[in-house]
Amino acid sequence: MGSDQQNTEPSETQIRVETIGSTLVIELDGPKTRNSISREHYEQLREILAEADAHPYLRAIVLTGANGFFTSGGNVARLKQAAMAILNEVADVVAVDVELGDGVRISA
Repeated sequence: MGSDQQNTEPSETQIRVETIGSTLVIELDGPKTRNSISREHYEQLREILAEADAHPYLRAIVLTGANGFFTSGGNVARLKQAAMAILNEVADVVAVDVELGDGVRISA
């Protein structure tokens, strides 16, 4: 394993991976979202950790955050987009009238 960067959209958190000796350092870097993590990030982290598990020379894994934050948690904007997509699919099948807040309403 060497130095690597997992790319997502520029406004979102980047996952940087670096091996220093026998330590794998995983850094979350998303200044606009305070290092928030989306479903895709969870999948990337799972893949990184599975790959690390296959390397017996690694003795430690450090998960850290850049920009003065560890992580703000789940990316709420991405969760809202996913929920909207699901509600729109459901609205195509059944009559729905849902108030989502922020003036967003789905009626079908």
